[in-house]
This record gives sequence, structure tokens and C-alpha cells, in this order.
Amino acid sequence: MGVPDLGSKYRPLRFYFTKQPARNDDVMFIKKLESCVESQGHMRIIFQPLATERAVVSSLVQGDGHFGLISSFQYVESTNSYLFKGLWVLSEKQKTSNRALIISLKPNFNSLQNARFAYLIPDSDVGFLVPRHMMMMGHMFPQEAFFAGTYQEINTSLTTGLAEAGVFSESYARSQWPQVPLHIGQQLGSFFILDISKSLPTHVVITAHKIPPRLTESVFKVLDLCGTTLFPTEFQNIFQGDRFLPIEENLFDFIHELWEFQKIYPRVSL
Repeated sequence: MGVPDLGSKYRPLRFYFTKQPARNDDVMFIKKLESCVESQGHMRIIFQPLATERAVVSSLVQGDGHFGLISSFQYVESTNSYLFKGLWVLSEKQKTSNRALIISLKPNFNSLQNARFAYLIPDSDVGFLVPRHMMMMGHMFPQEAFFAGTYQEINTSLTTGLAEAGVFSESYARSQWPQVPLHIGQQLGSFFILDISKSLPTHVVITAHKIPPRLTESVFKVLDLCGTTLFPTEFQNIFQGDRFLPIEENLFDFIHELWEFQKIYPRVSL
């Protein structure tokens, strides 16, 4: 008896991603997505949420999975140790990257020196690693810094005077001031944009297997149909993006720069 075809009912593809804790609505959508892939693409894909990105990487390394969705920073870190191939990047409104905006109550960059600065959380790239890199490259060192937890709390900290400067993600700024162009010197309400980082890709779909190109292309097409055309809202809730787009490796130049920076200045809690 021969080996079943990859992607068949008896040899399904496995797609790992991080999503914890899974809500009942998430579980229902995953089942709906799997059914759509089977009916529209005539293939079987099992979508399985895992607790951490390292668990996703480990599953692919061990051969338990075929595709994994991880952050761009985890992608660069993992490709230094494993033979992964990046396939697609997650986009939001056709944008495959995000940027960090340094925000202050004062309109000049020198005001950051000795300021009270609000970061997001220690594990955040856009909310901590990137602005920390920007500040150090600009030879600006806050007198005091703290983690606010959310971008809205950073906003509140600035408004109430708890912080004098902080960071917004580009996506957060656009959600709050959708009609305002984002550039250095621009005013967002009572805040000023003092600096904007290079673009930072969000998430990447990787594979550790030599999957036939035609099969990979078929997976891409059916995910685009089922996930972004038929069930766009649910897809957004699960994957925190609206669709997958083909990868361009030059998107990761800034990630490599941050990777080298973090080796010199390890990411630690304040």
C-alpha cells in the first residue's frame, strides 16, 4: 500500500500558530476554516493553536507540523539555528509591516533626554525593543522608564502627566487618528511625533519541509479564499491580520539589525 498524498484525509497538513486562550468562537471558526479548505481546496489542513512561538518552532523542527505562524523576530532568530523557509507575511489592510512612533508632549527630540518614558511590555518588539534601539542610537537616555501595558495606557500616562514621552505603534496611531498623516513633527492631539522607526514585518508563515511548490501555492490560494474572502472577520480575530502575502526577504533587514542590537543589549525588564 502506497503512502497517502500529503494534504489528503489520511495525511493532513498541519498549521501551527499561537492563540491562547482559545475562545469557543475561535474553536468554531477553526473548524469552519478546516471545512472550507477541504471543500474548496480539496485538501485537509489541521489548524492547531499552541501556547508559545517556541512551541510552534519546536513542532516544525521535530517534523510534527508543516506550516507555522510566528513573529518576524522569532523568524530571524530561528533561521539562525534551523533550516526554515519563509513563505508568506501576514498583512493588515495590505500593509505587511508596522512601525514604532516616539511620542512626546514637547516638539523637539532633545526633550527625550532625562524624560519619564512609557514603554508597552518587555516582550514587545514595536512597543519596547524598537523604541529602545531608537533612543540609544539617538543617544537619548530617559531618566525614568516604565511599562504601561497597553498603548491606551501609554496614551493615558502622557495625558495625565505620569509620562513625558512614550511609544505608539503605527497601527494604534492610525486607529486613533485615521485622517492624520504620520511623519516626524506631526501633531497627534496634544502629542508630537519625534521619530518614526523603520518598518517591522509583523508575522511570517514558515515551513521546515520540502513541500511541493504546487501544493504550497494551492494552500495559499485556498487560505486566501476561505480566510480573507469568505470569513474575513473571524480570520482577523484569529490571526490578527487580514490576509497572507508572498514574502520579500528585504523586509527583514531591520529585524537583523535589531537582532544584533539585542545581542549587545539584552532585552531585560526595567
